[in-house]
Amino acid sequence: MIKNLIKKLIKQVLIEGIDEIKIGNNTAYIRNDRIYISASTPKIHLEGTEPGASSLSLKEDGGEMIIYDETNATNRTKWSVATGRRTQPLINDSEIDYLNGLLYCLYGDGSDGAMTETANINRSGMLFCTTYDDGGYTVTVNSKCLCIFATTSITISGTVNASGQGGAGGAGGAGGSASAGSAGSSGSAGEFVGASGTGGAGGTAGTTPTAGSVGGTGAGGGGGATVTYAGGSGANATSASNGDMKRFFPNSSYENLMKLLNSAGTGGSGGGGGAGEATGDTGGAGGAGGAGGGCIILCAPSIAISGTLDVSGSAGSAGGDGTGTDAGGGGGGAGGNGGVILIVTANLTESTPTYTVSGGAGGAGGAAVGTAGAGGAGGSGADGITIKMVKT
Repeated sequence: MIKNLIKKLIKQVLIEGIDEIKIGNNTAYIRNDRIYISASTPKIHLEGTEPGASSLSLKEDGGEMIIYDETNATNRTKWSVATGRRTQPLINDSEIDYLNGLLYCLYGDGSDGAMTETANINRSGMLFCTTYDDGGYTVTVNSKCLCIFATTSITISGTVNASGQGGAGGAGGAGGSASAGSAGSSGSAGEFVGASGTGGAGGTAGTTPTAGSVGGTGAGGGGGATVTYAGGSGANATSASNGDMKRFFPNSSYENLMKLLNSAGTGGSGGGGGAGEATGDTGGAGGAGGAGGGCIILCAPSIAISGTLDVSGSAGSAGGDGTGTDAGGGGGGAGGNGGVILIVTANLTESTPTYTVSGGAGGAGGAAVGTAGAGGAGGSGADGITIKMVKT
């Protein structure tokens, strides 16, 4: 009778549940919302049975919460309850300061706050944001370089335009009036230190003029000479090499960037002026070199790009035509080199972005009159480069 009654009571308890189960000398209990243990270094032991499982405990010891490996009898991880910091593996204050310093160097201090463009706007220099969003508008860079640092994120859905904002193109040489033409000027360096190409030589009477030599940017075309000698074409730009490079990053991106810094964004050289044969004959002026592309740098933990970043170089101007009876044409100006796009982030999201880094085309040589020679075409600028330093 009593046995059957106990069975009924146990069955009823299992159906209805138990509000609290006490264990030991009231030092532990289980409720529907907690497990309570009162003891020295109390712990909850979890013994996994699935493939690859571990035998781990979660325990308290001296004010620290510990994940303990029962199999190997070792502490795997510790957290200080007082500070909330992990104490094993140890991260001390100096290491935290060091890591914060690295983040500051990469992403800035956020002192400009959250920035969202609300209209087309000109920007230059450095922005130190918490977040940056171009709002789908056009941001025109009006200096050689725009650097956007953000402590959280950068969003580009419009256009950031730094085309032609690098080094200025060299001036074209003056055409000679009953004399040889003047040489064109070399282009100016871009945001980074680099060599400029040589301007086109001026035309001379009865002599083949020499085009500008190969340099860090396209060379200007030579001015046309009298007596049928045409100006030589300027050489196209080629990327300058720094020789042996040290790899500061475990990929080729940094090396490729450094190899192009000598020439990136450099303006094209001017064309040489054409020669004039006699009084009243004036050679065509050399065309001006195109400006180099600017530099756009984006640094943030997260960057999303669905718009356009443009650092293209500008085209060189055409050389002028000779006037009078016998006068050479001016050499065309060289195109400016493309600039640099640098993206540094841990998380890059790209949705059909457009990166434009092309060098500018060289200008055509000017036409001659009479028996004189035409001006040579300017060399084209070299393409710039897009560098992405992204966590993979």
